[in-house]
Amino acid sequence: MSRKRVIVAQPASLCRDGAGLLQVGVLRWTLPPHRVKVEETPLIMAGFPALSFVVKATYSYAKCAAAGDEPVLADEPEGMALDVPSELDGAAEGEMAYPSDFVPRKEACDVLVTGHAFSKRPLARIPAHFKVGAVERAFEVESPIAAVKAPLVAAAIRAGTGAAAPSGSPGLGVASVANRQSAPGQAEPVGPSPTPALLEDYPLGFDFDAYSRAPASQRIAEPSGREEVVLSGLSERASTLRFRLPKKAPVVWVDTVDERGSPMDMTCDTVWIDTDRQLVVMAYRGIWRVPDLDIDGVTQVIVSLAEPGPTPARLADVQDDLARGVFEMAVELDDFDEEGPPPQEPSLFSRYEMWERHEEPTISLERYALIAAALAEGTPPRAETLRAHGFDEEGFLLEERGWLGRMAETAMKDEAALATRYGELFVEAQDRLAGPDEGKEPVTEYAMLKVDIEDAADPQQVLEARKIPLALWMRMDRRWTRRANEDPRVEAEIQGCCEAYRARVETAGKAPLRKGEG
Repeated sequence: MSRKRVIVAQPASLCRDGAGLLQVGVLRWTLPPHRVKVEETPLIMAGFPALSFVVKATYSYAKCAAAGDEPVLADEPEGMALDVPSELDGAAEGEMAYPSDFVPRKEACDVLVTGHAFSKRPLARIPAHFKVGAVERAFEVESPIAAVKAPLVAAAIRAGTGAAAPSGSPGLGVASVANRQSAPGQAEPVGPSPTPALLEDYPLGFDFDAYSRAPASQRIAEPSGREEVVLSGLSERASTLRFRLPKKAPVVWVDTVDERGSPMDMTCDTVWIDTDRQLVVMAYRGIWRVPDLDIDGVTQVIVSLAEPGPTPARLADVQDDLARGVFEMAVELDDFDEEGPPPQEPSLFSRYEMWERHEEPTISLERYALIAAALAEGTPPRAETLRAHGFDEEGFLLEERGWLGRMAETAMKDEAALATRYGELFVEAQDRLAGPDEGKEPVTEYAMLKVDIEDAADPQQVLEARKIPLALWMRMDRRWTRRANEDPRVEAEIQGCCEAYRARVETAGKAPLRKGEG
C-alpha cells in the first residue's frame, strides 16, 4: 500500500501567486524508548511512531530601518531543505550555509548567520557584532586583502572585540566576552555545522541536542517573539541595523481520520540570518504521535500565523479564509530522492470540503455582473477572460457561489431587489460589450432569427448554426424590443416580417422542428 501524503492548507492571507508562503515538511521517525513506573516497578517502554512537522517562515528585513520595525514575509520563501553547502568564497569542503530541516527535534534554538560582513572602508579584518535576543557575539572577519566585504566562512572568523556595541546595547554577552578575552586566532563559526545522520532507531536517553547546528554560544531558549536583532558590520545598508523578530508565529491544527482541528504545539528551533539577501528564516517544529509511520491517519494540517497571547488562535477564523487559500503536499524526505516517484498533487476534496461553508463574496455586485457578462460573450476563451479580470476558475467560482447564495437568501425572504439589481447590472455590462457592427441588421434579418428561435425545439442549435453568440442575440432582441416599445410602427413592421417569414417557410415545407416535436 502506498503511503498517503499529508495535505497542507494555508489561508489566502498567506498565499502569493497560488502558493503558500509558509513551507511545511514532515519527518517520519520513532521516538526512543522511555522509562515508566507501573506499581513502583520500573519498566522500559518502546518508542512511539511520530511525525515531526516543520513550518518554515521566510522574512525579509530589507525595508527595516528602525529598532521597532518587523520584517515581512518574503514573496519567495526558502524551500524545505537538507544540508545546503556554502557557496561563499573560501568556504571549506563540507561547510554548510543552511542546516537540514529534516531532523526529529532540537533541544534549543539555533541562531545562525551566513553571508558577508561589511565595512565602509577596506579592512583586512572587518569587525562585526550581532545580537538576537539573549545571543550576542562580537568577532572579526579576516580577508586575504583589505576589502569592504568579507565572507562569513568558518576559516575567516577571528576572536576579537568585533564592532563596537551599539549605543544603548546592554553589553556583550557571554560568547562575546569569551572571544574578547581569548588570544587573537580562529574562533567559533557563526554559521551551521553539518547535520548528523538520522537513525533508524533512537536509543534510550538519546540526546537530541546532537541535532543543534549552531555553536554552543549561539543556542537559546525558544524566542517568545519581538526579540531585538542587532547587526553591526553585517549590513550593506547601515553600519548598525536594528529590528525585531516577528511577533506572529505559526499555529497548526491537525485533521486525522478520527478527529479534526486538533491543535499542535510548535517550537521555534532555528533562526537563520542571511546578511546578503537580508532574510530571516525561522523554523518551527512540532511532534505528533501516530499509530503507524505509513498508515499515520493524518489527512491534513491547517497552518496560519497568529500573535501569542492568553486567547489562542481560533480555527474557525482561519477556515473562513481557507476556501480561497492554497492546498499543497507537505514535503518529505522521499521528495529529495531523484529516483523516487514525483510528488503527488493534493486532491481537490479538501478544497471542496471548505466550499461547503458559506463564503461571502469579496467583489462588488457590479464587478461580478461585469465578469459574468464578459464570460457570456464566449470569446475570448473563459480562462483568458478570467485572467484578464484577475481570477482563475476556482477563485471566480467562489465569488459566484457567494453572490448566488446571497441572492438566494434574500429571495427566500421575498426580497427580490438584489436579484433585480444584478439583472440590471448584467444587461448594462452586456450592452457595453457590443461590437461596432452590431445594431445595423435590417428588421427582416431580426424577424427571421426571432421566428426560428421561437419555433425551434432547441434555440441554441439555431444560434450555433448561424454562428451567432447568445450574448449577441440577447443584445439584438433587446434593441428591437426597445424600438418596438417606443414606436408602434416598428412593432407592426416586426410583426409583419415575422408572419411573412413564417408563412413562407411553412409553404416551402422547410419549417424548423417545433417545440415538442421529434
